[in-house]
Amino acid sequence: MSLGAMQDWSMRISHVIDHAAREAPNREIVTRWADGSETRTDWAGVRQDAKKMSQALQALGLGKGDKVASLAMNHARHLVSWFGVAGMGGVLHTCNPRLFEDQLEYIVNHAEDKVMIYDAAFQPIVDKMRDKWPTVEHYICFDSGEHTTSFEDWIGEQDGDFEWVDGDERDPCMICYTSGTTGNPKGVQYEHRSTLLHALAGLQPSTFNFTASSVMLPVVPMFHAASWGLPYAGESRTAQAARGDDRGVGRAALHDRTADEERHARPACLGDDRDLADRHRWRPHGRLGPADLRPEGREDDEAGSPDLRRGTAHGGSR
Repeated sequence: MSLGAMQDWSMRISHVIDHAAREAPNREIVTRWADGSETRTDWAGVRQDAKKMSQALQALGLGKGDKVASLAMNHARHLVSWFGVAGMGGVLHTCNPRLFEDQLEYIVNHAEDKVMIYDAAFQPIVDKMRDKWPTVEHYICFDSGEHTTSFEDWIGEQDGDFEWVDGDERDPCMICYTSGTTGNPKGVQYEHRSTLLHALAGLQPSTFNFTASSVMLPVVPMFHAASWGLPYAGESRTAQAARGDDRGVGRAALHDRTADEERHARPACLGDDRDLADRHRWRPHGRLGPADLRPEGREDDEAGSPDLRRGTAHGGSR
């Protein structure tokens, strides 16, 4: 059978960041850190740092199929790792810091993670678990060099002159584990192809309806089901992204500073931020239980920002 050759390339997620950096290199990614500081980068910067990270991982001796764990919240450096790991043929394992110690021990060892990259806020977890993670050979901290090598210093040793590792589009690029409600957590490997297709589906009007002018502030953590694929979908549409720390004040500040028009939140992820959500007139993107976000006694679940579009999205416990 004769096959066509029109735009014949494999569906690997490296194409997504290449697209964002080419079409909207200066679109910003804003991060507010746990200490209240704020940093800004853009899609071109994310791509360049991801290439440096790919080089840095290879310098550690990692190769295709090796696993790299992250223990982190939503920020630009975590976003870099989504492409830096996959770009050198590796597999990113986003760990849920809210799991019990025995579950964290199980998933890191089961995945055979070789590198752990984490937020300074989770240093106590790392200190407690280090001896229980025999497969982890290297530790990198995203936002501090106090206890180990800092992420910026680590990738700063590289020049970014790197060609993405190619391969089959069905190669794995990410691993997510469940929260272990029935026995040990169960792991799922995301492949490049399915991840890219999921990102394209997320752009549709009936889903997240992203456009090139969209600004998103994801509340759903990047360790939760690949943050619903929001980072990949945002880059596919070259959207601006605002990423806050795990405290409500960080998200509120970014909300005010970026005037975001798309706020994607799973009510269960908001926790004690219900009052914050009411003050800033946040409502979930989909009908995932609006009562969870209503102040006590309020019946008008349709109240909220008049220009905030509602849609139907999936949800549920991992």
